[in-house]
Amino acid sequence: MAIIQSNKKNPIDLLADESIFSTSNQVLGVRGNFAEGYGNHYKTIRGTYINGVFGEYDYHYGEKGYAFPEKGQIIVNLPDPQTIYVKVNKEPVDLDHAELVDLSREYDTLKGRTYRKALYRTKEGYEFTIEERRLTSLEHKEVFFLDYQITSHNFQGSLELYSTLNANVSNVRDEDDPRMSDVQDQLFDVVSISEEDRHILLQTLKTNFDVYVTMSHNDAMDYQVVDQAIVGKRTLKMDRNTTYRIQKTVVYTSSKYHENLKKDNEWIQQKILGIDLYQAQVASINNAHIHDTVQVFDEEMNNIVHYNLYQLYTSGGANEHSNIPAKGLSGEGYEGHYFWDTDIYMFMFFLMNNKKLAKNLLMFRYNTLDQAIERARELGHKRGAKYPWRTIDGREVSPYFPAGTAQYHINGAIAHSFIQYYHVTHDREFILKKGFKVLYETAIIYLEIGHFYKGAFHINSVTGPDEYTAIVNNNFYTNKMAQHHMRFVLAFYEEHKEELSSMVDEAVMEEMRLAEQQMVLPFDKEKNIHAQDDHFLAKKKLDLEHIKKPMLLHYHPLSIYRAQVCKQADVVLAHYLLDDEPLDVMKNSLDYYEEITTHDSSLSKCIFSIMYARTGNKEKAYEYFNEQLRMDTDNTLSNTHHGLHVANMGGTYLTIVSGFLGLRTNNGLSVRPYCPSEWRGYQVNLEYRGVSLSFEVKNTLRIKVSKPIDLWIYGKQIHINDSYEQEL
Repeated sequence: MAIIQSNKKNPIDLLADESIFSTSNQVLGVRGNFAEGYGNHYKTIRGTYINGVFGEYDYHYGEKGYAFPEKGQIIVNLPDPQTIYVKVNKEPVDLDHAELVDLSREYDTLKGRTYRKALYRTKEGYEFTIEERRLTSLEHKEVFFLDYQITSHNFQGSLELYSTLNANVSNVRDEDDPRMSDVQDQLFDVVSISEEDRHILLQTLKTNFDVYVTMSHNDAMDYQVVDQAIVGKRTLKMDRNTTYRIQKTVVYTSSKYHENLKKDNEWIQQKILGIDLYQAQVASINNAHIHDTVQVFDEEMNNIVHYNLYQLYTSGGANEHSNIPAKGLSGEGYEGHYFWDTDIYMFMFFLMNNKKLAKNLLMFRYNTLDQAIERARELGHKRGAKYPWRTIDGREVSPYFPAGTAQYHINGAIAHSFIQYYHVTHDREFILKKGFKVLYETAIIYLEIGHFYKGAFHINSVTGPDEYTAIVNNNFYTNKMAQHHMRFVLAFYEEHKEELSSMVDEAVMEEMRLAEQQMVLPFDKEKNIHAQDDHFLAKKKLDLEHIKKPMLLHYHPLSIYRAQVCKQADVVLAHYLLDDEPLDVMKNSLDYYEEITTHDSSLSKCIFSIMYARTGNKEKAYEYFNEQLRMDTDNTLSNTHHGLHVANMGGTYLTIVSGFLGLRTNNGLSVRPYCPSEWRGYQVNLEYRGVSLSFEVKNTLRIKVSKPIDLWIYGKQIHINDSYEQEL
């Protein structure tokens, strides 16, 4: 099995379940709302999104500074395809007008679809069961499919069924939460709408994306246009214990992915006629080998792992002109923006299991390099590139620079993904033709923001991953990643001078060489830990047991910035990614920073789990893993309704593979595997430099390889021809 289930009926849980039961296919995402709706007394976020289709709105600053972004970007909530409802004696069957007697839901990730069954009892005592199965097609990425049926248990007579495609929608507003938008602008105009061919054509304002949407059913209906919605109506003659079933298909073509929207939409409609979309979905999942990547020998745990990885896989990266939004395509949290989340937390899953999608993610960064160079010039840098902290089209849209633009470590995150790609694939041609340009331009920026002082290279006034500590000097993570970044650029250039000499300025390379050698890496000898920055350890500590969380919603930023408190892993993250410090220093740093970290970011717990696994505290490693694994399925942060925490889902993969298996790729392929005592075992399959490897970890480590390979196991180099076995 690979099924997530829910039978929750209270309003808060229903709102979270809209995200949990959302379906997406990397391009199109539809939230998991009830087809019949809730009526008027339950809050809902009824959302449909196309990755990369966004609107713009003007920023209004109280005090605007130079080079502050002028406009915001937000993924557009598109015409709603979900609604099918029935009326009994002119009353809808929904939560407002009937009792929800029973509810069950499941997400089957092996089949790539959701299922919901709801038993309603009307005020007159009539009972109806509504069942729906739905999917967004992995093969036909424009298609949303809803299979709906209603069963009458004790009613005999006429029902009215309505199915709608509704363009009278808007984006979510939340003025009290900085992670959500409060945009009031209209984001699109309906250009045309017709009941004859059941289409809606819209155009986003300011950004000029065109979206063409069509609706069809497998049964005849009477259509009309009502208030920017196409409404299909059918009158049903029902007997007791009878069922009516209807299938609804909605096709979205957009100028983001199509040149001829109407023609392509019609072609897709014809192409899927007669196709069993259920079978096609299973075939797509099997071809992608999503569930082959990790297997945990515990059914409940395995189901949640597979749910997380399935949602990660379907959240974005379909082509080289889009990325993965922080919430995937499950909600509007962070306005659908792309962050460093992709490069650090999600990329490894794709790199080890789907090189094509991994390269798409890198190509998005390559294709937006010109915008990054332009942004560097706006910030006053005469050379180099500064990638945006948050974006959809490659331009910076972060209005709060201390926790946005100041995070220059975005360059290091992007560089890390290119470097990891090279380590794992050894694809020299790609790095030579594409990757090196990104790596070179992003490395130069350190020379712009840093300077030499008393024989050392300092990088001042930046913000590291910990957004509760802003605008600091010599953030350890930023400096350490910059050093790693520059070292790779220098080494790769030395190896390929002939091919790269025309691109490179030798004086810049020499400056870079000196900078990486003299990089300041703050260290406290007394504590035997790396300090987060020059002055972090001199700040006051807080009593974390008595603060309100998340702190960013309850305290002014300055109150937070003055304290020795972390939102998330910072120094600890650098230790995980580079794994090149003495073990005692990493362990001391881990223990020290754990005491002052709130984990208000969903990016934090997986890193602490990995590093506790690395330093030998298996109990804490598993505790953190279990918490991060269930972040969305249990709504532990109480904000899953904003959308899924997709980077945390990438963290599920990282924790198992980098934590429990101990996988590292920086200096050849190495593992330090162990099996958590709570499991009977687990298996990891991956590909490294054209070799397929399978690791089974129980009381015994068993490795199978498709070709001979040298592998480091617990620090010892082992040559494996086809298989290897070792007692643990």
